Amino acid sequence: MAEQNRPNTNVTDFERADRINGLEEYQALLDYVEDIAMAVIQVGEHPASEAARQLVDIFFDELFNMMQIFIELFN
Repeated sequence: MAEQNRPNTNVTDFERADRINGLEEYQALLDYVEDIAMAVIQVGEHPASEAARQLVDIFFDELFNMMQIFIELFN
């Protein structure tokens, strides 16, 4: 019952969008992250190889960089 009396501290998508100057830019960032994630999944569907591992490393570096951008924008 005490949990019901606590204020909701979750940040909504609209609040996030407002912090980074609009929903279109926020959606573009989300779409970019989704595209990278889909590319990682597609690479994972092929047999393992050194080239595929290097490509996945590049994708994860890009995802990490995007995560850093989100952290900077929302702080």
